[in-house]
Amino acid sequence: MQSTTRDAILAATSAGALLAVLAVTASLSALARPAVVATGVGAALAVEALFVADTPAAELWERPAVQAGSATALVVGTGLAVRALGP
Repeated sequence: MQSTTRDAILAATSAGALLAVLAVTASLSALARPAVVATGVGAALAVEALFVADTPAAELWERPAVQAGSATALVVGTGLAVRALGP
């Protein structure tokens, strides 16, 4: 599988899981707040910058355990944050 296809599948799966967590916890309205959108976009750009800058993060990303683990941590972390902080 090409790396771009793999990354697209991981991104789509993670986004779907995050939306599901937000829907189950009735927190989808948080996505309408500009601060939340800005934080999400900023975090995504920071992660992409790590890969473009040819840092060790790009090398680590090639490991399947890191790919699956980061997607799992993202979804679980979001669920825990919503549970702890509320919608």
